[in-house]
Order: sequence, then C-alpha cells, then structure tokens
Amino acid sequence: MKRIRTTCLFVFFAVYIWAQPSTKSIDSLKQVVSTTNVETVKYNSWLQLSQLYLQFDTSLSLTYLHIGLDNARLQKNILYETEFLSQLGTLHFTFENNDSALYYLTACTSKFDNGTPPRLMFECYIQLGNAYWKNGDFQKSMQALLKAENYANPPDEALKRSQLYYTMGGVMMDLQQPEKALEYCKKCITVLEQNNLTQHLSKNYSSCGALFFMLGKPAEALALFNKGLALAIKFSDTKSYTQATMNLGNYYNEMDNLDSALYFYNLSRIAHLKSTHTDQQYASLLLNIASVLDQQKKYNEAELLYFQADSLAMKYCFTRTKLSTKKYLAILYTHMGQWEKAYRTLEKYNQLKDSVTNEESNKNTLELEQKFNVTQKEKKIELLQKDNEKQQVIKNAFIAVFALTGIIGIILFWGFRNRGRLNKQLAEKNKIIHDERNRAIRSEQ
Repeated sequence: MKRIRTTCLFVFFAVYIWAQPSTKSIDSLKQVVSTTNVETVKYNSWLQLSQLYLQFDTSLSLTYLHIGLDNARLQKNILYETEFLSQLGTLHFTFENNDSALYYLTACTSKFDNGTPPRLMFECYIQLGNAYWKNGDFQKSMQALLKAENYANPPDEALKRSQLYYTMGGVMMDLQQPEKALEYCKKCITVLEQNNLTQHLSKNYSSCGALFFMLGKPAEALALFNKGLALAIKFSDTKSYTQATMNLGNYYNEMDNLDSALYFYNLSRIAHLKSTHTDQQYASLLLNIASVLDQQKKYNEAELLYFQADSLAMKYCFTRTKLSTKKYLAILYTHMGQWEKAYRTLEKYNQLKDSVTNEESNKNTLELEQKFNVTQKEKKIELLQKDNEKQQVIKNAFIAVFALTGIIGIILFWGFRNRGRLNKQLAEKNKIIHDERNRAIRSEQ
C-alpha cells in the first residue's frame, strides 16, 4: 500500500490576551474622554476603550480607533496618528481583512520620523511583514521584517528578536529556502536560551525540529521535538503541547512506527478538543490519524475520521483539505475492495480539482487585471502630473512675460514722463534767456 506522506508543519500564531471586560472601566474611560481637555489623555483613553471593547464588540473597538485617528489628524499629532494606524492595521490583520491591514500599516510606516518610538516602528514593520507574508508577497515580507530588526530594542529586546526570527523562518520556508529558515529558527532559540526565557522555547524547538526533519536530520529533529514537549508540559502550554505531539506523530509516521505515531496523534487530538484549536489544523490532524488507521487496516475507523475531516473542510471551505480527503477516501475504498465507492469518490475528487484549478486560474486572472488597472491608473496619474507640471511652466512663463512687459512699460512711462518734464524745463529756460536777450537789446536802444 502506498502510504500517505505527512509533512511536519509548524504554525505561526498571533495571540492577543485581553483582560476581562469591565463595564466600570469602560464608563470611567468614557467619563475621562468627555471631561478632559488634555489631548494625550483622550488618545490613551480611546486606545484603552478599543482594547476593552475588542473582547465583545469588535465594531466598537474599531470605532474608537477611528475616532482617535480622526482627532489625531485634526490636531496634526503625528505620534498618535501612527499609533492609531498601527492598531487599526493589527486588528484588521487579526480579523483577516488583509487588504485593510496592508492599507493602514503602509500608511503608518509613511508617517515615521525621528520622533517615532522604536517600539512602534518595530510593531508596525513586523505586522506589515506578517500581512505581506499572508498575502503571498514573500519578498516584501522579508523587506519589512529586516527593517523591523533595526528597531528590536529594549525593553523586551530578546522576545522581540525571537518573535522576528521565528517569523523570518516561516517566510524563508515559503521562499523555498529551508537552510535559511533553519538558520533563523536557530537564532530564535539562541536568543531565548541566552536570556533564560525557557517558557517561550517550546514552539521554537518544535518548529526547528520540523525543519531538521525536512532537511534529512531525523535524530536532531526528534531531540528538539522532545525538548519542545517537555517544556510545553512544564509550563502548561496547551498550544505548544498540541503542536509538539502532532509533530512527534508526524515523525513516527514517517519513520513507519505506526503505534507511536497513533499514540502522539491521539494526545494531540485530545489536547485540541480541550482547548480553542484552529479547525484547519485539527482537520489536518484527523487526516493524519486516518492515514495511520488505514495502514493498520482499521478501515471503518479511518473512514469515520475522513468524514469528520471532510465535514470540517466543507464547513470552513478548506479547499486543499477537501481535496486531500476525497483523494485518500478513494484510496481507502480501494483497500476495502469497495470499487464503486472508490470510483465515485475519485470522480468527486477530479471535479473538485478542476473547480479549484479554474478558481485559481480566475483568481490569477483577476489579480493580473487588478495589477494592470493599477498600473494604468498610475500611468494616467503620472501623465496628469506631467501635464499639470507643463501647464504650470507655461502659466509661470506667461506670468513672467506679463510681469516683464509691465516693468518695461513702467520704465518707458517714467522715461517718457521725465523726458517731457525736462523738455518743459528747457523750454522755460530758453524763454527766460530769450526774454533776457530782448530786454538787453531794448535797453541798448
């Protein structure tokens, strides 16, 4: 039987931890906003109100950020304008509104100057890197992350750098550079170990182990997976525990140790069900467990798990998971000797595959059209700007000629006027001389 290959995946999470919302705190902050005349107090109150409302009313959370942004712009307070733009970008990224996130984060970076705190510059650049990464623009993602590295300053410098290197490792994986990805993961671990931040090491051990395994170094991978699991247990880190056990399941599945693989997969599954898990990761876990059960000839149990994974994929539109489920179900039915089911499932798989191909083709076409339209608009804007500049030059030339003509006219006018005055004075002098001469002649007679 051709066994289903599993891939060690590491997952990157942006986690926000908020305090329990307090009506009293909200009312108090609203009172402060309505009574204070100090702008910075208002700005900080709006930021706090946004954080409090985020737990139960995201629209109000965004509203308070927009109120703060509008006021900061009105008062020309660049520092708080960048703060509100950064927060808006972060929230839109969290809500998976990636285009909006890119808009606000890009606007935020355009406002940076010598007075911008390094903390804010780091947060904005790393979030911008995440947004570009999610958008599939890996080169721009790395450019933003490299800029963020310049501002990973105290306090919490070690945590900032570990977060940054962890993200860089993920981007390098998508750039098909696993060696570089491993280098960044090692940097992340080194920073945390040197600063005794062991409680943050679990997920990094697991991720680095996955990279070692992909690069054909299973012994190093296993050691790191076990380290990650031990720390996750020590610090009761459920999220890292689910990832570490899943990676160990993947490891033993690849090494053909099916019993150990199933043991760790089931540990991960239990942890998933006890915590707030990501449905796509859970669907992938179900596929991995089903693949092991299939290899163990426990066909009915495998079929049930494939159905569960397919249900999650249908509910949340996990297209790739749907494809995998149909494909592996068809293989399962061939193992069970149920050829008609295998054929029908394979037909569904091919139909879905064609649909996905067409969808991706349409999406790529749409993206190209959008890029073309943007390019055309940019060219039109550039031409308009050049035309405006040309018109301005002509206008300035006309103004200059008109001004010069006026100046020359004034000079000529004053010249003509002075000449007339001089001629009049000369005429008067000539008359006086003439009169004096006539008087002299008369006196001689």
